[in-house]
Amino acid sequence: MLFAKHQPKLIYLSRDAQRRRRNGAEEVTNDTDAVPEVIRLRNFDLVFYLISMFSYVADIASDVVVAYTHYTENRLLSALLILVFAFVPSFILNVVAYIWMNDEDVERKNNRKCNVVRIVCCLLQLGPILYYWRAFRAGVRVKRSEEGNEKRRDYLKMIECERDATLLRFFEAFMESCPQLLIQGFLLAAVVWNSDPRREIPSKVFILCASVFFSLLSVALSYSNQHRTLRFSRSDKLNMLIYETMIQLVWRFCTILSRFLVLIILCLAKTYWIVPFFAIHYMISIVHIVALQSISIGVDGAPTMELGLILINGCIHFFAPFNMAEGNTRWRYATAYSIEIMEAIIIFVIALSENSFNFPYKFEFLYLSAISFSIGFTFMIIYYTIFHPTKRKYRGEAETDESARLNVEGRETSQVEEIKADSQL
Repeated sequence: MLFAKHQPKLIYLSRDAQRRRRNGAEEVTNDTDAVPEVIRLRNFDLVFYLISMFSYVADIASDVVVAYTHYTENRLLSALLILVFAFVPSFILNVVAYIWMNDEDVERKNNRKCNVVRIVCCLLQLGPILYYWRAFRAGVRVKRSEEGNEKRRDYLKMIECERDATLLRFFEAFMESCPQLLIQGFLLAAVVWNSDPRREIPSKVFILCASVFFSLLSVALSYSNQHRTLRFSRSDKLNMLIYETMIQLVWRFCTILSRFLVLIILCLAKTYWIVPFFAIHYMISIVHIVALQSISIGVDGAPTMELGLILINGCIHFFAPFNMAEGNTRWRYATAYSIEIMEAIIIFVIALSENSFNFPYKFEFLYLSAISFSIGFTFMIIYYTIFHPTKRKYRGEAETDESARLNVEGRETSQVEEIKADSQL
């Protein structure tokens, strides 16, 4: 239904999170009732933390190497742009991470040694790494512990640390990685354009390609982490298995790659058109979001927060669709990707018909963009039709995952309680 209000599908605005806020901060640390009676933590869940940490460090390190490469070749403006878009957003996020750490753990805040470690890590832009590391350590304790309240508290601590790390990485992806993709992709295409095809490919091209790859991986992982952590942290959702996570990661990586190839071609062919293009796409995205995924938060200051989330989501849609509301996602993604397809067709038609635009690899960009989008879109369809976590319930596989089974039972119990409450009115 168009323009209908939906429950938010966001980590900090889920029903579990709202319930904990209503019950007070004390319950956040003791709310083991939200944890399944039998906890099943897979090794992949712990490995995923290590993958996330590696991708974060690799993304930052590759940006520094690329900036240094441009600096050594006297392209000072390019080096400065890369460093500014790499460290200014990262610095802001690490300040936020430091504030969160002090608010969450007052005892460690007053511990001088712990406080120094936090400050040093945040100055080195490693704030999210601390959260991932704390989640990893809590997960290891969960794996080693026997059943009991201590294990349940460690499990809840792991979820809370993963939730904070995921939110930081999600903002980092769109404040740092996405702008870096545009800048470095444009610079990489310019280097290839100006190089002599008869000579050997310069080594700096491979360095630029590696940096672009890690930025792409960081953005794709931020989407995948968002979905995975949301399901991990909610009692009414089935957890994602390894193959479901990988399918979703391929879907996001390929569609985002296709999108950035289109944007890079636009920057190469009509450099200053990117500004009006962003403005037009932003207005279309706002209409699309309001029509199909408006949310109702139900807290103080809700209208302002709802408007803010819509405006932020409009910016996110410039790079890739993001669903922030409960309900059927079919028409939301279909609409968003249809808009992207039409924009890609228009941009490539303009670029290919421009006689003065003699970029030698424009057809290769067209083919790669189309193939990449087709692969990603196919994986999205496969994910939602076959490998979505809710499909396991209907295939009778949910019982093989004890935590998933208990989540389903918890949802069914809450539905029964709602029916009883309605009957008493």
